[in-house]
Amino acid sequence: MKRILVILAVLTISISAFSQSYKNAIGLKIGYDVAVTYKANLSEANFMDFGVNLSGLFGADHLNVLASAFYNWNFPIAAASGLSL
Repeated sequence: MKRILVILAVLTISISAFSQSYKNAIGLKIGYDVAVTYKANLSEANFMDFGVNLSGLFGADHLNVLASAFYNWNFPIAAASGLSL
């Protein structure tokens, strides 16, 4: 049984190590608060990340809403060889 769990853990970690290629993405985060995120690639090295976070949905006296937008710019670091965008 332990051997099967170790094999499953190694497979899960190795599968998640591969990157995905996509133009746009949407995500949902559920926990103490709920958040919806949207990512839009502008080019190979630039993308925008938008999010709306709702906290206080579960048993709080009031609802907090947080909206965010981030512009991300990826660039190579000359001193760190082997990294890619």
